[in-house]
Amino acid sequence: MNKTNFSIFATALIFSSSAYAQSNHGTHKIQTLNGTVERFLVTPDGEANGILLTDGTQVQFPPNMSDQVTAAINPHDAIEIKGLRQNAKLFRAESLMNAKSKDLVEISAPGEFGESRQSFAVEGKVQTQVYGKNGDVNGVILADGTNIHFGPALLERSDVSLDVGQKLKVSGFGTKSAIGLSVEASKVANE
Repeated sequence: MNKTNFSIFATALIFSSSAYAQSNHGTHKIQTLNGTVERFLVTPDGEANGILLTDGTQVQFPPNMSDQVTAAINPHDAIEIKGLRQNAKLFRAESLMNAKSKDLVEISAPGEFGESRQSFAVEGKVQTQVYGKNGDVNGVILADGTNIHFGPALLERSDVSLDVGQKLKVSGFGTKSAIGLSVEASKVANE
C-alpha cells in the first residue's frame, strides 16, 4: 500500500470509527425518569439493589448503595432518577433524588455481598416479575413483598410458571431486614 492509499484508508477508518461512536452514543444517553416508589427490590443478602416504581419500571443500583438510598427514599415517595435505560422494563440509576426532600444519592461502583444469609421456605402469589438487563425474568416479587431471585441454571432445569398470579413454593437462602425478605431460590415449584 502506497502512502496516498494508506492516508485515504486511515482517514476513512477514523471517519467511520467516529461515526460509529457518535451513532452508539445516542443509545447510551443519560435520561431522566420520574416516578413513585412502590417498593424496594432486595438482594438475598438483605440489601436494596433496586426500586420498583408504581408503573412497573425497575430501577437498578448496586447493593453497596442500599443504606444511602433507603435513608433518602421511602416507599410512596416521588423520585427523579438519572441514568440509562437498559430495556423497556429496566433502568440503571446513576443518581436518585427524593422529589420532596431533594435528598440526592449519587451512585458509586458495586460493593461486595454480605455473609448474613439464612435458610427460608416461602410461598405466595407472583405480584411482579423482575427483569435482567437482557429482558429476561430473573426474579419475582410475591404478593406479601418477598423478593425471589433465580439463577439461570435453576430456571433452565425447571418448567415452573412465573406468570403474575401464579402460586409459588420457594426454598433457598436469603435475608430478612427492615426493607423486606429476599431469597435466592434453590428450589421452586408451582402450587
